[in-house]
Parts: sequence; C-alpha cells; structure tokens
Amino acid sequence: MSTRARFVLVCALALSTPVHAAEVAVPPDLQPWQSWVLHGEEFRRCPYLTGAGTSDALGFQCAWPERLLLDLDARGGRFNQQWRVYADSWVVLPGNLEHWPRDVQVNGTRAAVVGRQGVPQMRLVPGAHTIAGSFRWSSRPESLSVPSQTGIVQLTIDGQAIAQPERPGNAVWLGKRRSATEQSQMEIDVYRLVRDDIPVTLTTRIRLRVAGEAREELLARVLPAEFVPLSLSTPIPARLEPDGRLRVQVRPGSWQITIAARGAGVAESLQRPAGDGTWARDEIWSFASLDRLRVTAVEGAEAVDPVQADVPEDWRQYPSYRLAPETIFKIVERSRGLATADENRLTLQREVWLDFAHAGYTAVDLIEGQMRQGWRMDVVPPYRLMSARIGEENLLVTEGPVAGSTGIEVRSPGVYVNAVSRIEGSSGMPATGWQSRFDNVSGIL
Repeated sequence: MSTRARFVLVCALALSTPVHAAEVAVPPDLQPWQSWVLHGEEFRRCPYLTGAGTSDALGFQCAWPERLLLDLDARGGRFNQQWRVYADSWVVLPGNLEHWPRDVQVNGTRAAVVGRQGVPQMRLVPGAHTIAGSFRWSSRPESLSVPSQTGIVQLTIDGQAIAQPERPGNAVWLGKRRSATEQSQMEIDVYRLVRDDIPVTLTTRIRLRVAGEAREELLARVLPAEFVPLSLSTPIPARLEPDGRLRVQVRPGSWQITIAARGAGVAESLQRPAGDGTWARDEIWSFASLDRLRVTAVEGAEAVDPVQADVPEDWRQYPSYRLAPETIFKIVERSRGLATADENRLTLQREVWLDFAHAGYTAVDLIEGQMRQGWRMDVVPPYRLMSARIGEENLLVTEGPVAGSTGIEVRSPGVYVNAVSRIEGSSGMPATGWQSRFDNVSGIL
C-alpha cells in the first residue's frame, strides 16, 4: 500500500466515526482534511441508528422532526413545524401532489418546495429550522398526508382543538371528530433479559399502553450504570438522550421498544438505573446463565412465575425475578463451567481487514492448540464463516446448533486451522465471534 493510500485510510477511520461531528476528537494535523474525507459522506456527521449498518446513509438520522401544528378550516389553513438537522437533508412536508403546501417559509424566509418521490419535500442545511406554510382547497378533504417521521400532530379544525387526532396510515383524519375523548395516560411495563456472557449483555423491552392525545414523553434513565447501548428498535419516534433518558413521541395504542446493551465485563451485581422520570414501579428481570462459562445463582431478588408476570414468550424458559427500585440483583458464582483438566487449550491470532467502502470486515484467523472436548467450532452472527482448512485440506463449513451460526468439525486433538470469516457493516464487532474459549487472543486491524 502506498504512503498516500495509508494516509487516506487513517483519515477515513479517524474522521468517519458515526457520531456527531463535535464529539469526534480529531488530531490537529488531520483537521484540515475533514471536509475532503467527508465529501459525499456528510451523513456521517449525523446520529446513527443503533443496530443499523453504517456503510450508507440509511443507517443515519440526519433530520429530527418536532410537533406538527395544523390549523385548518373549510377553505384551507396553516401548518408549522420545527426540525433539527445535522447534515444537508431532504425533509417531507405535510400534504401531497393534490393538496400542495403553499407560501412555505423557513425561519421567516421564502423557500422552494419540490416534488420528490411523489411528495412535497425541501432541502435544509444543518441547524434548527421552523417551517411554516398554508393550504388552500375548495372543500376540506377527509384526510391530509403527514410524513411518517412525524410522531406528534396538534390539530385544530374550525377553531376547535382535536384532542385525539386519528392517524390512518401516513395521514391525519380531518372528518368528524370522535364524540368522546380519552384522558391522557400511559402505562409502562419493563422486562429485561440478563445474559451471563463475557461481557454481560442486557436486552430491555419496554411496553407502552398509551391513551389520550399524541404527545412527547421523556422517560427515566433506561440502562443501569456502566451499560453501553448497542441498538434501539421501535415502531414510534424515539431517541436516547445524552443523560441516558428515553425520549419518545407517543400516540394512542400499544407499543414495544427494544434496547440491546452490553456491560463492561463479567457481572457480579446489577441494579436498576437511578434517576427521575416516568417509569414502571417494578421491573421483571430474566436471567440466562451460560454453564459452559460458569455456574451461577441469583440472590437478592424475588422470584416470580414468568407466565403470570407476562414475560415475553421467547424468554419464558429462563428464571424470572421482580425488582423494586432498591433491589440488588446479585449473580453469585458457584463454579467454573468446565474442570481445568477438560478444557480445550486454544489460541487465536486474527488479522482483520476493513473494506475500503466500509461495507464490512474480513477476518483471517489462525487457531492453534489442543482440543479435549466439543470437537466442533462455530462462529455466531454477525460473523459468518466463509472457509476453513487444516494445512492444504479444505474443511466443510456447515450450519451450527445456534440459529445463524456456521462452523466446522475437528477430528483430531491437535488443532492448526486457518479460517476466513466475514462481518457485514462497520458499526462494531465481537472480540472473536467463536463459541470456543481461547487462552490467548491477539489481533491486527
């Protein structure tokens, strides 16, 4: 690789980290190169969608909409909405080709609106923007198209506020309003799955039952101390604030939000996150032990029946516990999973190659040592084993017992395996991906 090519790669790794640009610590010598490195990749200045790939713009959220205000009558009306934009972005306005937004202004200045993908859109530069405009029609339509990104709509028709606007699909209903309104309230149930892995992982599922008008809610801190969020999956607009609290735009209905996180290492005791805000009084925690690593027991928490506690269906095979705010969830180690004499003695040397397009990684592994049990070696997602060989002999790669895993059969105690695996996306990777334990692991990126 030439000197210039090496320098470009270093710049790309240093400057294209998928977080807000202000948070990236760029060495002074590389700061003049930021615009050059990010040319055509400006979306990398935006917050990224956890759990999504970061190889293209689809994995980033560059525009965040606030509440949409609609004040309409029989002849038309006005709309107003604020947006927070992190990189040059197209944003969708309310309306469609039939009911086109007119007299549109951005921060008090006239702005152009164009039709893209069959809907009215406009281009915004980074910053905070207030978009205002109007509608005109000869007779009021039954519904008005509203962008799916917008979670909260405040609707006024003929001077009367509609407490609970109906949202059929990507639209808001403008017909006869409901004869009765519901009081604004929200019930929260919180379920967590602790997986006793290295490091410990935590999956949190938050169930929301919402009544009343659409609104924005700021919930309490979501994750316990020292846990780092890995992914956020939600059918409604939501984001994690810098202080760890969860901000959601809710509307009537039942919703489930899933957050995956990892800890700093092996867990000995855990406690619910501290802090003020709307949250469930008690949480239900399930515990998945991995006896191949160590045999453990849970102490300090009240055991409950998973079925009666309405634990998610796919977690009901694990023991469940009720946690009050002050409860300490202690994980007591009874013994190691394998006797020392029965353990495999393996080492892993890895070279990891990042694609120039940042589409993923290729891992080239050399595994050496002695196997005394198991006789099968598997990698689990996000890794996928592509090939393996012992010396000049190619090994057959087959699906493993864990869903999505791939691996090989080892027939002799002496192990000297060369393997190649792939991981798509550039948001991160597990340390090895192999289900086997290693006495020593080294790697080169």
